[in-house]
Amino acid sequence: MELFLFPALITLGLFGYWSYTRWQLESKAIGSLKRKSLSGELALSNASLGAMLNLSRIGEELRDFSAQVIAIHTVRLGSRTWYEFECDSGEAKKVFLELHQDADRSLYLQTGSLSLQELRLDGQMLQRMRSSASGSFSFQEIVYNVTEVGTATYYRESNHTRAEELTLWNLSNSDGSKTLSIEQSFGSQAYRVKRKVRLQPSQIQVLSLAGESE
Repeated sequence: MELFLFPALITLGLFGYWSYTRWQLESKAIGSLKRKSLSGELALSNASLGAMLNLSRIGEELRDFSAQVIAIHTVRLGSRTWYEFECDSGEAKKVFLELHQDADRSLYLQTGSLSLQELRLDGQMLQRMRSSASGSFSFQEIVYNVTEVGTATYYRESNHTRAEELTLWNLSNSDGSKTLSIEQSFGSQAYRVKRKVRLQPSQIQVLSLAGESE
């Protein structure tokens, strides 16, 4: 009996150590944005809940409007991490901004959602793109190419206890100014398609880093 029990205890201990180590790494990455909010620089990377933003020259109408950060979500795909700022602009639809942790601090604005039918895609076509990590298609006379595909983890409100794993396809046009993100939650047959445009740094101004409650 002891011969069987000892290896089982070792296996259980190794699994517990691996789980704890992974939790520490994830918590460190998720908490980095919150620690940066202590900085006084008025930058989106330092913003926290309640931060006030001003966006300018948005869309074809070149609208200017203000928005307040009401939630910050974290996405991890491989070694890459980016943050999704959910904002309230006083309109029916929420405003979503994405800040990527790359050399350029790329910033994207979600402009709407689409369906696979509108893109003339289906699940089999997406799986082929996933298998080859490549592929392209045309939508509204714009050619989108696969830039990355894989398993991502979405941390709602940047909370590691509210993690959701999903398959993610990221595609962009030739200059990266327009992108599409296609998501499929594990165990689901449904797909979500997010349409985004890249913003210039001059198009966003951080008016305050946090709300009064911060």
